[in-house]
Amino acid sequence: MIMERKGTLVRFVDHLDISDNAKCIAEELIDQIEMPVVFLIDHDFDKQYAARSQVHHNQFWVLANHLNEQSEYERVILSNIYRGVQTRKRFLHPEPKQEYVACINKIINPKERVERLRLYNELLNRIYSFVSTIDAELYLKAKGFEVSDTQKQWLYDDRILRLDEYLGMQKKTRGFQWYSEVECINMLDYARIACFNEIYKNNIINRLKRVCPNSASKRCVNRLNELCCLIDNAYRKHSSSDKDIADWFSKEVVRILGLEKKLNLKRNFAFKGTFLVETGKAEEVYSYIPVKFDNERVIIKAMRYVNECIVLLQEYSELVLEKPITEVHANIIKSDHINAYANKLSSEYYLSFTSELLNEAIYNSQNCINNVSADVVSHLGESIVRSKIAKYALFYITAHEYAHVLHGDCEQVSNYQSKWNLVCNKEKNADDFARKILTEALIFQYRPNANRDFLTNFEEFNSYLVDDPVILNCACDWCDEFFSRLKT
Repeated sequence: MIMERKGTLVRFVDHLDISDNAKCIAEELIDQIEMPVVFLIDHDFDKQYAARSQVHHNQFWVLANHLNEQSEYERVILSNIYRGVQTRKRFLHPEPKQEYVACINKIINPKERVERLRLYNELLNRIYSFVSTIDAELYLKAKGFEVSDTQKQWLYDDRILRLDEYLGMQKKTRGFQWYSEVECINMLDYARIACFNEIYKNNIINRLKRVCPNSASKRCVNRLNELCCLIDNAYRKHSSSDKDIADWFSKEVVRILGLEKKLNLKRNFAFKGTFLVETGKAEEVYSYIPVKFDNERVIIKAMRYVNECIVLLQEYSELVLEKPITEVHANIIKSDHINAYANKLSSEYYLSFTSELLNEAIYNSQNCINNVSADVVSHLGESIVRSKIAKYALFYITAHEYAHVLHGDCEQVSNYQSKWNLVCNKEKNADDFARKILTEALIFQYRPNANRDFLTNFEEFNSYLVDDPVILNCACDWCDEFFSRLKT
């Protein structure tokens, strides 16, 4: 029996029940993420968090629940969206050091060995979470969003309760101590809470002074003070500089906790390699968009459209065609060459787009707005029509490449290379498929807004039925003409 999960799925920031100010900040953050952001509100999962979907990895999921305070609910949403920006930037991430893991594996007691490995992995995740949380709080504080007093009090009470329980155990059981991993995890939690105010800090330190033995007590107090100074320093650096402080902050946390010999800090790249295009030149290819990539904001927007189209096609394939979802990874090739590719490596499918193609689609496709009927332009407004032309041009290009995957005519390769030996009829079939499936699938973009009246929702739905097919057709025509010119 499959248990149905609880929650309301929201795909647009405008549909969230948050303030206009929070919506503006949310949109600013989403503009820095190369995937569509999906919200799951009032879910029944254990945590409120955010992550790239492990199954449908062309989306970034934000999980949040309503809280007693609206401001805290909004802060959680914004903080979790901000993690999407952090994911793309890929700052230093703690990874296991094999020597230390080997030492744990030598523990004779099997239950203790399993528990120590679990705690070690939890510690790695907690360091990353600690750095990303402080980084997000620094960003949001400047925007007017801080942890609420109620939330601070709850966090403080929860940690004090558990610390008191530990002190009680130490009194009852001689020699009872934290594992080193647990101590480090606790220090991170205590430090964040201690920085909320001096009363919290003093109360935590007074309890840590009662920890046994005396050497552990001194170590805990010293680490707490150092971590608090680090956080204060981070606030000062953040307020005086626009530079990313996460890498520096990660290194300092590892140093303070004395973990240099137990773990590594690495920049966790999802994928970076080379791609051989038709010209024979090997170009850089990424499964993410590096910071300071040429024309970064435009490329981010373009890849978000690509990923959005993949999700749309997957939903249509599953719900309408009743076919299992074919997962694909979207890559960016840093190249002045203009093309897009579908490849299969082992059992994985990849759609790869050159940066110059994305630039052309975003900028130059909008010039065909004169081919859109005056009624549509008048109804939606010129800026919206231009934006949709660029979006649907990339939808068409993406659907074309996705067709090669679905039809089984993308190349099986041992490394990244282009598919220049595909015959023309396969390209024509892919074009026809792309137009047909998008014409039918575009309506799946529509989601009624529960915060608006029925008439407004109906008018928007009608626009998707009437206006969008016109814009799609215009965008497809531009792509056909554009690629025909490239062949001459």
